[in-house]
Amino acid sequence: MLTQFSLPLAQPMNSKDTSPFFSRTPAPVNDNPLSMQGRFGRLSFIGWYAFLNFIVFLASIALSLASGIFSLTTWSVEHQFIHALTGAAGVAYLVLLLVYLYFHIVFIARRLHDLNRSGGWMLLMLIPGINLLFLFYLLLVPGTRGPNRFGTPRPAAVWEKILAWLTIILSILSLFAASSMISFMMGSGELEAPQDVIQKGTEYF
Repeated sequence: MLTQFSLPLAQPMNSKDTSPFFSRTPAPVNDNPLSMQGRFGRLSFIGWYAFLNFIVFLASIALSLASGIFSLTTWSVEHQFIHALTGAAGVAYLVLLLVYLYFHIVFIARRLHDLNRSGGWMLLMLIPGINLLFLFYLLLVPGTRGPNRFGTPRPAAVWEKILAWLTIILSILSLFAASSMISFMMGSGELEAPQDVIQKGTEYF
């Protein structure tokens, strides 16, 4: 008499299996880039920082034009209303500055998280001399590979990469243009060299 063994049937492989052993692409990261919780790579940090400066620049121009046009059209109104309008414009500029500082802190904190550092390290920005080295640290040092204590890496979007590389190229071109202009002015005699300024100042005193 043969004993029958019940063997488990092999289950068909699901093509939509989300097991990490078979997944070739990383799972999408649900990360809000405007939140302080999360990470920013180098390109994401540069891209969002450039986007923030561009938006604040446009907002400040629009606010200046609006307040200027409105004040010109109401020049015959009482002085109390003009003072109130000036105060409202000052409050708007203050709000814009606070918004800029807030997102500036958010982006630096996220970049520090990518380097596995706490956001408190941004206080180094308040120290003269050290703040320049700290900025190079944020821009040049690569982040932690894989997850760290602040979460998983956030992949940079396409527009972040494009905007970041445009910012880098424009910054390099601006440095070359500024250095060329300074060397031309020093060569033509319109701008004196620092040692000449010191020598003339020493003779004067």
